[in-house]
This record gives sequence, structure tokens and C-alpha cells, in this order.
Amino acid sequence: MTTRRHKFRRLVLGFQSGTPVTSVQVAARLAATLQLDLLGLFLAGGGLRELAGLPFVHEITLTGGRRRIDIEQISGDIAFRAQELERMFAAAVEGLSIATEFQIWGGSVQDSVAEFSRTEDILVVSEPEKPADRAAAQFAWFLEAAYSSSAAVLLVPPAVIRSSGSIMAIAATADDPSIAAAALIAEATNERLIIVNIGHAGDTEAIRQHSGILGENVKCIAMSIERLRADLMFQERLIVLTRGAGSKSTAFAIASEREVPVLIV
Repeated sequence: MTTRRHKFRRLVLGFQSGTPVTSVQVAARLAATLQLDLLGLFLAGGGLRELAGLPFVHEITLTGGRRRIDIEQISGDIAFRAQELERMFAAAVEGLSIATEFQIWGGSVQDSVAEFSRTEDILVVSEPEKPADRAAAQFAWFLEAAYSSSAAVLLVPPAVIRSSGSIMAIAATADDPSIAAAALIAEATNERLIIVNIGHAGDTEAIRQHSGILGENVKCIAMSIERLRADLMFQERLIVLTRGAGSKSTAFAIASEREVPVLIV
């Protein structure tokens, strides 16, 4: 396998309500493996506090009553949660030989992502463990903002089944960017590279030759993305695909069903 220089410079872990510690550990390991700067980012969001300040907005109590939202209490809850997440982040990055930082952003999720994200970033979107957190508007906003950015996106399911195994590229064309990205990660982790051709079956050899990635530690096969989702013959630790190879829902389904992170480039 030939050495390839990747474009990634920084990994950004977006903390949301219900971010699992597993996601933090996955992000820390990947950043250390690729020698990327790691930024932990708590998106506190200013929308709720702005909404709470409107005179016609109330919260419904457990007894069915109505009362004004306590802005000071909301701010205190956010500050407490930020401290918890910062401690979680510090524990995950302890001992790593990479640059790390934890920040708190208080603007809207969409504006925050647009301001801090770069083309060389990998934005980590952690799927919360609880259904209520997955249904929260802030999680949906962050996913949409990350997916619409020019950065790569790493989708991390609540449960990650393994920390070792092959690196899989899902390729629709011979020059699919997922191949180069997966190859560099496979080389960095000393794992096998599997190239799954979801395009025309006859293109498999063309993909192998065009990629220039040859050797016993590389396997190239033809398989539909539907069959891949149901096939458990592979023991991959990470899947790489491009935005054009599948929708957000498809990428999330793959991550959840196979219980491995999916990197979208």
C-alpha cells in the first residue's frame, strides 16, 4: 500500500445533550492515530435563552400549569453541563500527544458550524443514546449543518462494536475520494483495506488499478449498498463513503446497523 498524504488537519467533536462517552473515546483515538488537532466543542446554543426571554413563551408544569421560563436556571444548567462535558473530554484525551482544546459556543448551531468549520476538518456527529435526545431539534440542526459544510463528517453510533478491524471504502466510481481517505486510515492503523464497489460490477478491476493501491492487504469486491447493510461477513472498524454515495439517512442506517463509525468525505 502506497503512502498518501491526507488533507485533514483537525477533528472537531461537537458535544450535544446525551453525547455518549464512547463517541468521545472514538474521536480521541482517531485524532491520535491520524495526528490531528482535537477540538471539543460544546454547542450551548443561544436559541433557547432567546426564546425564554419572549413574554408570550411559557413552560408547562407537570401539574398542567403554566409559568415563565427561568433564564437564570437555564444558564446555570448549561454551565453545569459544560463542566461535565469538559471533564469527560479531558479524561479521553489524557496522555495523547496531540493538540487538544475545549470550547463553548453560545450562538445558534447553524451559525456556529458555519463560523468554526474548515475544509480540513472532520466534524464528529455523535448519535445520542436516548430517543428523546435523538429527536431534539439541536441534534438535527447540528447534523444538517455538518452535512452541509465543506468538512468531512464522522457519524458515530451510540454503541461501537469494535476498535480494531478492516477499513472499508464504499466506492461508486474508480476515482471515488473515499478510497484515498480509507487507504490513509488503513495505513495509519495497519489494518486491511476493503474497497466495496457499489457501481457497475465490471468496474471492480478498474477501481483497483485506478486507485494504485495494490497488495495482499487490499481487497476489492462488487456489492450493492443494500446487500452490504445486511451482510455481516466483514469485520470492519470504520466505513468511508462520499456524500454522493448515499443520503444522510443511509449513512446513519449503516452506522447504526453495523455499529461502526461512518466517515463521509
